[in-house]
Amino acid sequence: MGIRLIINKIWQGDIHLAWAFWGVGLCGLAIPVGLIFFWPMILTVFFCCSHSFNTILIILFFLFWFVLFCVFCVFPSIVIWRSASKTSSELWGFLTKAAYMVITILVGVIITPIVYVYQDITWKLTPEFYENTAELRQEAPSFFKKHTGLDIPVGAKLVHVAYNRDAVLDYEANHHVILDASGMDLKKWISTAKPFGKNLRKIRPRRDLEWNADGLKCEERSNKEPKAENIIPICRIFGQGQGTFTWVDGNKYVGEYKDGKRNGQGTYTYASGSKYVGEYKDGKANGQGTYTWADGDKYVGEFKDGKANGQGTYTYASGRIKEGIFKDDKFLYAQKVTPREVWQVEKRLRLDWLVTLTVLEEEKLIWLLEANW
Repeated sequence: MGIRLIINKIWQGDIHLAWAFWGVGLCGLAIPVGLIFFWPMILTVFFCCSHSFNTILIILFFLFWFVLFCVFCVFPSIVIWRSASKTSSELWGFLTKAAYMVITILVGVIITPIVYVYQDITWKLTPEFYENTAELRQEAPSFFKKHTGLDIPVGAKLVHVAYNRDAVLDYEANHHVILDASGMDLKKWISTAKPFGKNLRKIRPRRDLEWNADGLKCEERSNKEPKAENIIPICRIFGQGQGTFTWVDGNKYVGEYKDGKRNGQGTYTYASGSKYVGEYKDGKANGQGTYTWADGDKYVGEFKDGKANGQGTYTYASGRIKEGIFKDDKFLYAQKVTPREVWQVEKRLRLDWLVTLTVLEEEKLIWLLEANW
């Protein structure tokens, strides 16, 4: 009963003003500390709502900051205001109220918002890139399950995980997980799995801001291509046996070897200034690749036995383009280049927030990409 009376007396402000200010008011710091909690309360709710967080989670976040705000700001302020109104010295009462008003405006309305805005801008303009860190690898299974609703398939192995955030005021980031599916029955998984609750579809994907159909390939990429700089590191996951060899004439190869020959992804730079970036088999360019001549001409497309064979695009330094079918480095006839087919399904969380699951049968890879721009 005694404690209830004391609490009620404090609440009513029936205590000495000095005790109210220095004791309940935390030596005059109650308002500044409380107002520091007020802005996180508002900003947290705004951030959670704008990023489609669970409603219960939003309420819990709000209640957490609201309780702190009430304990450190609302309750002490009421007590001090009532005590100042009842004090025998009108001057001290007036000065206390005036001081509290000044502190409230200075800290709550001016200083704290400026500090939060400065911190937010500083964070947004500081780019982030993390690749294969222990934390990302540990979170990969939950990241995969959160988006797809599925566990990582038995037999699949995590080979690459990365997170990138661009240095822009608007939040632009991507987060991906890549699985090696060579140790599982990939065809069966494609036909039975329902990521996002949907069946995988075989499509010819588009190139756009959200993802790139050839993102797991290592051909030379233009820096002007959206997200190209974030996709290039993925090339490192292909195969083993990385090496570098430089010939006495100045030619240089950097890439994968197998049985003493160039096999896999690699870059061959000629002393003349020409360069090939792409796939190799038994020492020759085979598969998808890009050959750039020293004079600026460029061929992007299919290679066989070291020559342009199949579908490709030849761009002259002048800007003229030949797009179609090539055979032994010679252009045969025009045909529009279309992306190859892949298995894919997507889930749009928001207009500017897309999650895509892509399965590459030939490479036996499962690629989950979350893109926010």
